[in-house]
Amino acid sequence: MSNAVDEALQKVTELDAKIKELFDKVNSTLEWVPGLLEHLVQPIIDGMNWLAGEIRDFFAKLDEYINNPGNPFKLDDLAEAWRNDVGNKVGAIADTLTDDKLATDDEWYGSGAEAYKDVATQQSEVLNKVKTVSTTVADTLKEMANAIENFWIAFALMIVDLLVTVGLAIAEAAGVVSAPAVPPTVAAGLAVAIGLLSFAGSELKSFFDTMDTKQDTIEQQVTDLGKEWTRATPSASWKMGDTGQWQPA
Repeated sequence: MSNAVDEALQKVTELDAKIKELFDKVNSTLEWVPGLLEHLVQPIIDGMNWLAGEIRDFFAKLDEYINNPGNPFKLDDLAEAWRNDVGNKVGAIADTLTDDKLATDDEWYGSGAEAYKDVATQQSEVLNKVKTVSTTVADTLKEMANAIENFWIAFALMIVDLLVTVGLAIAEAAGVVSAPAVPPTVAAGLAVAIGLLSFAGSELKSFFDTMDTKQDTIEQQVTDLGKEWTRATPSASWKMGDTGQWQPA
C-alpha cells in the first residue's frame, strides 16, 4: 500500500496491545482488594465495562478506514504511466507532424502537398491536446495519492496521541485509589481521537468530491477530442492520392 498506511496500521496494533495491557493492569490491581471491600471496587468494574463498550465503538470507526485504506503507490504508478507512456509519447508523435519535422527526403508543393500539410498540422494540434489531458490525468492521480497519504499520516498521529493517553491511564490503574480515574481519562482521549478522525475523514471526502468534478471535466475534454480529430475531406484525399498534385520543390 504505502509507508504511511503501513505505519498507521502498525500504530493501531500497538494501541490494541496497550489497551489490553490497561485492562490487565486494572484487573491485577483489583485482585488485591479483599472480598469484604468488593462494594468499593464495583464502581471501578462498572466503569471499565462501560469503557470497553466505548473502545469497541471506537475500533468500529477505525475499521471503516482500515478496511478501505486506498493505495497511494498504485495511484503514483498510474500517474507516471499516464505522464510517460501516454502524454510524453503522444507529444513526441505530435512533434513529428510539424512542417519542419516531417521525415521527407525532398520538399514538395502543390495542392496535394498542401492538403496533406493541413491535415497533419491539425492532427498535431489535437495530439498536443491529448498530451495536455494526459498530463491533467497524471496530476489528478498524484493529488489523490498525496491526499490519501496525508490522511493516513493524520490518522497515525491521532493514534499516537491516544497511546499517550492510555499510557497515563495505565499509571492510574496501579492503585485502587487512582483506578476510578481510568475510564474518564481514556474516554476523554477517545473523544479527542474521534474528533480528529472525523475532521481528517471529512477533509478527505471533501477532496474527493472536488475530484469528482474534475473527473467530469476530464471526461468532457476526452469527448471533445474525439470530435476534433481531423480527417481529410474527400476532395483533399483525392488531391493527396493524385501524384499529379505533388511536385518536387
